[in-house]
Amino acid sequence: MTYSPGEGFTPPEWSPVPNAPDPGSPGVGAPGVGAPGSGPRWGSGIGAPPPPPVWQQPAPAHRPGIVPLRPLGVGDIIAATFATLTRSPRQHFGISAAVTALVVAVTMPAVALAVAVTDGEITVESWSAALVDALGNYDLIALALIGPVAPTVIADAAGLPTSLSYLVGTVRHRFAAIVGATAPAMVLGLIPVVVGAAVVDRLPDTPGGLVAIIAVSAATMIGVVAGLVRLGQAPAVATTEGLRPGDALRRALTLSGPGFWRYLAVLVLLTLICGVISWVLQVGIFAVGEVWAIPPLAESALTGVWAVIASVTLAPLLACAFAVMGVDARIRREGFQVQLAEWAAGGRR
Repeated sequence: MTYSPGEGFTPPEWSPVPNAPDPGSPGVGAPGVGAPGSGPRWGSGIGAPPPPPVWQQPAPAHRPGIVPLRPLGVGDIIAATFATLTRSPRQHFGISAAVTALVVAVTMPAVALAVAVTDGEITVESWSAALVDALGNYDLIALALIGPVAPTVIADAAGLPTSLSYLVGTVRHRFAAIVGATAPAMVLGLIPVVVGAAVVDRLPDTPGGLVAIIAVSAATMIGVVAGLVRLGQAPAVATTEGLRPGDALRRALTLSGPGFWRYLAVLVLLTLICGVISWVLQVGIFAVGEVWAIPPLAESALTGVWAVIASVTLAPLLACAFAVMGVDARIRREGFQVQLAEWAAGGRR
């Protein structure tokens, strides 16, 4: 059906309204077209450049315990080492005192006997010298402490409480594996000491010889620390991961490889700090002897006391540093921070 207008229909004619603007485009003088001040204004968002980006400091990593849950720097490792000592002093210093007593009980009689054979008799001086010789290498005693302190350090990293009884039970359960993983690292650490001592004995007592002695001593220290960096994680993983000695040694080499220079810097710094603390303790004990004018016999006894105090206080410092470096290595290689966060959220390991 088609619509058509009826007969006689005429459509109206169209004509524009006078002075009316064209509806298809704005005329001159309309807002934004040709008028003064027309066009986009600065800051109106039309034609303006985007605002510069605002730098914001990234949110800090979650920190349930002694370490932030991210890869650690040298300063983080050193700070966490002191933090775990202050957070769990009974565990660290208690196990250190036990290991120091064991070292004294095993090595001191043999050293004292050797001194007596050389000097012809056993005296307080020979016993004191034996004690200093037995405990003087507190870095090797620290190596014996790495396995026992590792569970406490990992618990402190997750912000979880531990007890001395828990630590003793863990060490007793894994004792054979800890000894098997510690012995190779200890032998490797003794090699530079023996070689350095042999070289120093052959150097002349001259100014040039003194310089050579200092150089050899520094090289010996770096050699010992470098060897400990490579194998120092073995006792820790033997304790915390339940590995056998051979597997623990291989895992220690894997963990310490990528961060070797960072961990070497940490241990060199901490060894220097321990040297300063040991020197201060020694000076303090000898100052007491000078002020009170104590006899030589008592002064020898004080020297032995100094060796015991230095071992009990400084060996845990180095041992905890090894354990913290193990946490960092596992964070970098395995994402260990995820497991630490889960332990912290659950409140238990």
